[in-house]
Amino acid sequence: MPTLEHSGGMEVVRSEKLVAGSSFTELIAGGAAIVLPILGLVGVLPMSLAAIAFIAIGAAMMINGGTLGTQARTLLAGTLSGESSGADFVGGANAQILGGAAVIALGILSLLRIAPFSLLPVAAIVAGGAMIVSAGTAARLGSFRYGAADIGPHQREVLRESVRAAAGADVLVGLASVVLGILVLAGVGSLATMLTLVLVAALALGGGLFLSGTTTGARMSALLRH
Repeated sequence: MPTLEHSGGMEVVRSEKLVAGSSFTELIAGGAAIVLPILGLVGVLPMSLAAIAFIAIGAAMMINGGTLGTQARTLLAGTLSGESSGADFVGGANAQILGGAAVIALGILSLLRIAPFSLLPVAAIVAGGAMIVSAGTAARLGSFRYGAADIGPHQREVLRESVRAAAGADVLVGLASVVLGILVLAGVGSLATMLTLVLVAALALGGGLFLSGTTTGARMSALLRH
């Protein structure tokens, strides 16, 4: 029995370290998706940089989705005692993985100049939708993780509140990206205006990823110290 508990504890530690690594990836991708659209907005290869920014965003989403699924399996497998298989967490993880793959494909096609004014706004809509869908899943899983963690009640509540705040920010960023993508698809403004809206959507998504990576990294550091 002690062996099982030790093994379970090691699995949780490995899961937390995996989340920390994923948050570092989000920081890098989010930083790239902030810098590239800003350069595009000041007139430096805007179309190419927008496409590359969405490729970075899609890669971060796929990694984050895989991590979300892994930690869900690790934390829920031995805890729910058959009451739930954790299937309610699968949707958010799959949304990140599939949405990220689609965004990467759309970004690559746009980089090859294949209908970029149609594909880039679709990428913004897909990325924003995936972020909205997965926000609730990440929040529920985070609350579950911190509820089971060996930390004080005050720190547990602070961590839970940070999870809720991050999820709310993801929803707002996702909604903004979806709206901007729809406006571009609707042909609002000139081509320059539409490209600007796409770059702003990429900038918002990059900011959301960067913020998420920062807060997740801080929370994992707090947990791993205990």
